[in-house]
Formats: sequence, C-alpha cells, structure tokens
Amino acid sequence: MSDRFGALPGAFSAELQRRVRRAFLLALGAGLLAVFALGASILPGALSTDLLLSYALFLATFAGSLALFLLRELGGRFGDALAVAHWARRDAEERRAAVGAGRIPRNHAEARAWLAAHPDPEAFQSQRLSAQVMAGDLAAARATLATYPSDTAFDRFERLDDGWFLDYLEGGEPSLATLEEAAAELTDERQRTFAAVIIGTLRAHAAAASGGDWISPLAAERPRLGEQAAGFVGSRYVLITWTVLVAIASGLVGVALAVGRATGVWIGA
Repeated sequence: MSDRFGALPGAFSAELQRRVRRAFLLALGAGLLAVFALGASILPGALSTDLLLSYALFLATFAGSLALFLLRELGGRFGDALAVAHWARRDAEERRAAVGAGRIPRNHAEARAWLAAHPDPEAFQSQRLSAQVMAGDLAAARATLATYPSDTAFDRFERLDDGWFLDYLEGGEPSLATLEEAAAELTDERQRTFAAVIIGTLRAHAAAASGGDWISPLAAERPRLGEQAAGFVGSRYVLITWTVLVAIASGLVGVALAVGRATGVWIGA
C-alpha cells in the first residue's frame, strides 16, 4: 500500500526537484559566462578585473536568468498539473473547514492524533477515511466507507471515489467507468468541477504507480478551473524558489568577497 500511496506525491517531488535543479544549473552557467565575457571584453583592465564588479555582474545575471528558466521549467503542462493539484488541495482544505474537521494531517502521527480526537464513527466520514488511509489502516477505512451516505448524486460520487482509491491502494486496477457515470449525473457546476479534478487525480495516481505519464491527466483539467487556479505556480513555486536560490547565491557571493578581502585578492577602496 505504501508504495502506491506515495507514488504520485513522490513523482511530483522528483519532477519538481529535477526542473528546479536544471534551472539553477542553467542560470549558474549564464552567470559564469557573463563574468567570462567581462574578463574577455575590451573594457579597461581596472574594470574587467575588478572582483566586486565581477561578483555583481554574476549575481545580476544569475538572478535574471534564474527567473526566466524557472518560468520555463515550471510552466507548460507541468505548471498546469501543479495548478490543478494545488486547487484540489485547497478545495479539500475548504471542505474540511466548512464542516469543522480541522486541517489535513501531514503524516501518520497527525492522522492517528486526528482519529483519536474525533472518535465518533458517524462523523466526518470522508475526512476519517483519509486519516485512516494515512495511518495505514485500510480495514478501518473500508468500514468507514460503508457508513457513507448515498442520498444524493454527489454522495454516491464520493463513495465511489473513495472506494476506487481503496481498491487502488490494495493493489487492484479499478476502472473509472462507474465513477465517470456518477460524475455525469452531477448538475451543480462546482461539484462537476470537483468530480473532473478528482477523476484526473485518480488517473494520475494510477499512472504514477505504473511509471506512466501522470502529468497529462492533471494538466488536462487546468482549462476547466480557469481563474480559480490562476497565479498559484508563479507565487508559490517560481517566486519562492527564486527568492531562496538568489538569497543563497547572494550569501555565497558575500562570503567570497569577505574571503577575497581578507586574503588580499580583492583590495577595496
């Protein structure tokens, strides 16, 4: 179960790290190339060999290039998949807040703590099942699934949705046909959007577990979300990653300048 449960989050993390690493290395190369160009330029030697100017040029080129490379690496289909995954997470948080179920557990310990704090088996069925899955108790999750209501079309969809995920965690290859039929019965637009994203996410889970293309099922749902998922990738990933990496580069440049000053390589004014 653990391998399948972590397949999609693991794939996301690995792909994100790979893309950020590539953007960093490309920006680093651009910064070093700029310094090399300065040294090979026709500028007066006092300028082309000035250590402070070289470091400033490197940092400016690195920062500018990093922004462009991050936008490229975290955009496109992968960016669409990130946006859809964030929307799904935010929607789950809003649903929990609406019923007073607290925040989403982040690990086994928090899941068990949540279950201990909410012992009523008839309350928060969907959130309870999620916590039981995270705690690794699939038998209890099955018992919780049996208590799900089925009065409305959305109730039936949620029951089929969580049932599919349990089948998947137990090693099965469940079909999504029944779930898609249930989604087609929904009339509320928000519920239809939620259902479409959930089905795309389940497809991504199955693809990640089998080593297939997990990005496309998520990215395909991005147009449906429109402005609801706008700006997330830029503010959450590009900006934060850029800030952290530029701060690290600035710190290293500061250390290099201090060492250069202390050793006499750079003689300041």
